[in-house]
Order: sequence, then structure tokens, then C-alpha cells
Amino acid sequence: MKYKVNLYSHLNMLSGFIIVTASCLSFILFLFSSFNKGIAAFILFYLILYAIPVIVIHLDYYENNKQYIIEISEDLLLINVNNNISLFSSADIKEIMFYMTPSSLQNSSFRSLPFEKYYYVVITCLDGSSFYLTSLLSDKLAYMLELNFKDVLIKKQGTLYPIIIDKHG
Repeated sequence: MKYKVNLYSHLNMLSGFIIVTASCLSFILFLFSSFNKGIAAFILFYLILYAIPVIVIHLDYYENNKQYIIEISEDLLLINVNNNISLFSSADIKEIMFYMTPSSLQNSSFRSLPFEKYYYVVITCLDGSSFYLTSLLSDKLAYMLELNFKDVLIKKQGTLYPIIIDKHG
């Protein structure tokens, strides 16, 4: 199956954020007829807790995978970046490491923060090279990698805020 960053993947990942934003805007418009300190505090709280973290992760994931088109099939991963095609089999991959929020690790459908459905994967090859794949490519990325690379060491690491920090990939 082919995966790439497209309008659907953007909207799918941002759906919780869009719903919370629309709800907050409706709440503000309904309760406050004029701008005051209460509304300013509410907007600041919303920006700090919801909007900024989602925007930062989303842009980080987009920047990492905007040129990627990947295909995952049994025991094979094909990565096309700007028409440079790389093919990896289970024999080429040393480890697949998932970085996910605790609710994603537990496969929970309850998410209190809109960035909790974001996660990324570091695939380390036997030759020492590594690269990143993000949930912006597909929200089923983890499932597809686990299903098709059963012979590869797969690890999962919990993180509260799954932003890609070490950009060696």
C-alpha cells in the first residue's frame, strides 16, 4: 500500500485540533460579547495548551516527510524521496523504534490533547543509517510496519510530546 503526505492525511491528523478549535471559537462567541481579560486569558490558555504544540509537531512531521512516498508490503519497504528510490527488506533493517504518547502506546481511543495521535518511527538499518517516518504519512503506519516486519526488532518508547529532536535521519 502507498502512503504519502496529502490533503487527507493533513485533515485526518488535524481533525481533533479542528474540532477543539471550532468548539473554543463557538464558546468564545457565545459567552463573550466583547473582548475582556477573561477572553484574553482563555485564548492564551488555548494557544499554549492546544494550538502551538499541534502546529509545531505538524510542521515538524511535514518537513520530515513532505517529499516521501512509501510503499509497505510483506517484508519490504520502498521509499521514494524526490524520485530517489530505496528498497529495504527485513534483512536490511536492524530495528524499528516507535515514539508515541502513552495513550497511543496503550492503543487507547481516549485522547485528552490533540497531538496525542501523532507519532514517529526511526528505522535503523544494519549499515548504521537511519530515517524517520511519521504518522502524517498514515495513521496506520505503526500497524502496517508491525504487520509486515515481524522478523525485525520492534521497540516502542513513550513520550509526552512526540517531536523529532535528533534529526540524524
